[in-house]
Amino acid sequence: MIEKVYQNQGDEKVTVFILTVCIVLLALIVGFIRLKIPKKRKISKEQYRILYTFGECEILLRKKNWYLKEFEGDSDYPKLKNLFDDLSNFQKGYAKAAMNTPIILKKPHSPYSAAYVGTKVGGTAVGIVAAEQAKEKQIAYEQSLKAVCSADSEKRHSINRIENCCGTILKIIRKKEHLKNDWNKEKNTIKSNLEEEYKMMLGSKP
Repeated sequence: MIEKVYQNQGDEKVTVFILTVCIVLLALIVGFIRLKIPKKRKISKEQYRILYTFGECEILLRKKNWYLKEFEGDSDYPKLKNLFDDLSNFQKGYAKAAMNTPIILKKPHSPYSAAYVGTKVGGTAVGIVAAEQAKEKQIAYEQSLKAVCSADSEKRHSINRIENCCGTILKIIRKKEHLKNDWNKEKNTIKSNLEEEYKMMLGSKP
C-alpha cells in the first residue's frame, strides 16, 4: 500500500515536471516567434499618403520606357512623355527639399531666465552676459524654426505635385486594358508592402 502511494507521488512529480517543461518550451517558442516578427511602425494618414505616392512614383518611372513605347503613335504620347519628365523633376525636387531640411535647434532658456540664473551664480555681470547669449540663441532657434517650416512647405508642395502627376499619368495608362490590369497588380503590391511594414494609427484610414 505504502509502495503504491510512493509510486503515485512519483508519477505525479513526473507529470508536473513534464507539464512544466512543456510550458517553458511553449513560452520560449512564443517569445522567439515574437522576436522574429518585426514590429510594425505606426504612421498617420498623411505619412501613408506620402509613402503610397512615392511607391506609385517609383514604379511609374521604372516602367516609363515600356509605357511610352505602348503609346508610340498615339495622340496621348507627347502629353505622356512630358508628364513623365515632370514626374522625374518633381521627385528630384522633393529629394532636394528633404535633404536641405535643417535640424531644429534646442529651445534655449529665455533671456530673463538666463539673466536670473547667471546673476545667482556669478553676479550682475554674469547675468548680463548670460542674457545676451540667450538672446542670440533665441534668434538662432527662431531662424531654425522658420527654415524647417519653409522646407516642410516645399516638401508638401512637391508631394502634391507628384501625386497629381501620377494621377494624370494613370488616367492615360488605364485607357489601354492590358496596362490597366498591369497597374492594378502594381497598386496591390504597393499596398501589401506598406501593410507589411506599417500600421495606421488609430483613427487614421488611408
